[in-house]
Amino acid sequence: MSITVEWDNDEKTIIRYTYTNRWTWDEFYAAQAQQNRMQETVSRRVNVLVDARNIQTLPDDFLTHLKRVMTERHPQTGLTVIVSSSGFLRSLFNLASRLFPSGTADTRFVSSEEDAYNLFRAEDAASAGHAAD
Repeated sequence: MSITVEWDNDEKTIIRYTYTNRWTWDEFYAAQAQQNRMQETVSRRVNVLVDARNIQTLPDDFLTHLKRVMTERHPQTGLTVIVSSSGFLRSLFNLASRLFPSGTADTRFVSSEEDAYNLFRAEDAASAGHAAD
């Protein structure tokens, strides 16, 4: 499969998507369904790391699927962080952010895994601070 979905840590606080260069919409929606099933096994919010560093091309009809991709989220999804150094993918993310601001409010785009984990730690710390209020 061109998209793998797995727990990123033993605590089951982060789900990792790893993309190869070529993937299809059927594979994407199957991966999304797998994420939903995984999230149903825990009773808390789960962050999502999308490793898009190997994506060089996108499947046909990307813009047709964009709204669904950006707005359909499992209710327990926390922060989603896309990791890629691709200027093209960053431009698409910026476009999606303008078109669907509510769907991208909890999504960030970074160029390294280290940056992604730093965002997750900051989000966890902020959530813990709100829980103490």
